[in-house]
Amino acid sequence: EIQKYKDGVLSGYENVDWYGEVMKTWATQHQYNLSVQGGSDIATYFVSLGYIRDNGLVVNNPLNYEQYTFRMNSGIELSKNLHMDVNISARIDNNNQLGSGGFMDIYKGVMTAAPFQKPYINDDERYPAYISSSATNPSVLVRPDQVGYNTSESNIIRSSLNLVYDFPFVKGLKFKLFGAYDLNSSDNKVLQRKVSLYKADSESGETFEAGTFSNDNIANTKSDRQRLNFQGTVQYSNEFAEAHNVSAMLLLNPHQ
Repeated sequence: EIQKYKDGVLSGYENVDWYGEVMKTWATQHQYNLSVQGGSDIATYFVSLGYIRDNGLVVNNPLNYEQYTFRMNSGIELSKNLHMDVNISARIDNNNQLGSGGFMDIYKGVMTAAPFQKPYINDDERYPAYISSSATNPSVLVRPDQVGYNTSESNIIRSSLNLVYDFPFVKGLKFKLFGAYDLNSSDNKVLQRKVSLYKADSESGETFEAGTFSNDNIANTKSDRQRLNFQGTVQYSNEFAEAHNVSAMLLLNPHQ
């Protein structure tokens, strides 16, 4: 019997590399960044773009993550006494997961499955094998077409505009106008599928359902949060006779 398992040729004595079935020997992560900056006495700018993709350790990349980033900062002298700053940043996150189970469930299945157990009854993918009462067949868990998917996208925007005006006819008197707009939105889609797991009768060879994993479910959750903020300031600060400091400020801050 031991020799039969060593040979791994006869039916029922095959050696299955469960780790090799569902895991890669290495994973890739791509990260790219591009930035440009410059300017003159009148205007300065900085712009950057970024991209990240992580494909994970699972075969066929059902667990993966993408991120896009953008940032811009600019300062402009609109006139002798008027300066403007503009700041914008944005980020998009795409996260793809499985509808049922996750990486630890897959890893648990790999560690639990016996090497002589095959992923499918009679190598028929319509009948994923029942391997254990404490773990699910990992060959099923890595397939979105069988267990479903869980995808989420989030978008974040931060932006601001700042204007500063120095009154030329009154020393120390400034007017500042600040505006900001923020956006946080997300979209999560979940599709879970009930998975039947099978065994083959030892005498008749007939296939029968030995257990199930997860339940059918579908869900879609969206959120959208926006914030708009304005701030107007009149500020005065001056020194008299090298000994007396006078300052005052009037602030208006409506927001929603």
